[in-house]
Amino acid sequence: MDLFTRDDPDGYSELGPDWIDTVSLLARIEFVTELAENRNAAYSWDVGTWLDPVSPRTPEQVVLWLNEKLFEGGLNRENLDLLTQSLATDENGEPTPLELSDARAVERRVRDLVGLMLSLPQWHYQ
Repeated sequence: MDLFTRDDPDGYSELGPDWIDTVSLLARIEFVTELAENRNAAYSWDVGTWLDPVSPRTPEQVVLWLNEKLFEGGLNRENLDLLTQSLATDENGEPTPLELSDARAVERRVRDLVGLMLSLPQWHYQ
């Protein structure tokens, strides 16, 4: 959709297929990945600041806390389980404990998790 060129007299369509396609969906996912990984100085966040006040100890606690903060608890059980499993495994799908003593590893894994959370399909519906 071009800026200020909506269809008259009703404006833009309210139907998703009329305004989102694979290119725009990919752009949205690239944006949330950039956000999650702090690749743009215009918007950044610190994983330690987000997690330290509550000190979540397990992958499930991290996922539940981020669900509350980012989505007001809106994720369903299926997504919570998927995200918890993602945080509890490495890139090869092997179970890997969340070593809280390794701050850099925790930061990388939580950033990946936030990118995945913000890329879930339900956040791309109107």
